[in-house]
Amino acid sequence: MNEIHVAGVRYHLADFSWISALTKLSDHQHTACFSASGEECVAENTFWVTARRFGELDRDIVTLTDITPLERERVQLLYRATTDSLTGVSNRFKLAEYISAEHTRFRRYKMPMSLIMFDIDHFKNINDTHGHTVGDLVLAELAALVQHAIRDTDTLGRWGGEEFMILTPVTTLVDALEFAERLREDIESTSFPVAGQLTCSFGVAEAADGESLESLFNRVDKALYKAKNNGRNRVETA
Repeated sequence: MNEIHVAGVRYHLADFSWISALTKLSDHQHTACFSASGEECVAENTFWVTARRFGELDRDIVTLTDITPLERERVQLLYRATTDSLTGVSNRFKLAEYISAEHTRFRRYKMPMSLIMFDIDHFKNINDTHGHTVGDLVLAELAALVQHAIRDTDTLGRWGGEEFMILTPVTTLVDALEFAERLREDIESTSFPVAGQLTCSFGVAEAADGESLESLFNRVDKALYKAKNNGRNRVETA
């Protein structure tokens, strides 16, 4: 191990001193994690570090307690709580958190933000014809396709059933519509396992100044149903 992370600060072991590092911190107990240089330090080689000053002995004592199994379990539980188990993208709860945080930034800094909502056309026919196992496979493959297509700043989540939502920060309605149209074309030209060709309908909405999140959700939902009612396999806004 070449590095250690203490209370979120990275140190090289070659020039690291427990006492100098811990005396800079206000609390007695902290989390430390050892890792190979350059690797992210998460849930592996993790310890509680406690520093105590014994004035009468003129000594500082540092104790380490291995909490790697607890930290690994915490990370796994967090993943399960925020990730859709079928597709591996954010679940509705986590995506709503991301959208709420971005909406707060939108209100403060007036940077545009848009939502893209889409679902699979005639998805019930896929389940009825090929079975739910194939339907699940299609959902997973669709999520992977879209996840690969979005930007690093975007967030894809499964909103429910065959419905997905994409949060696109700093994106105007015009740009979001163009992006949704590219996704629609990519999906239409893809052959999915067993099910073959399929299409999706898209609804797009840009947050308006002073608009509540509830209103924004309602508008993107209405835009999706507008696409459904206008013949499916299309992009609409409301």
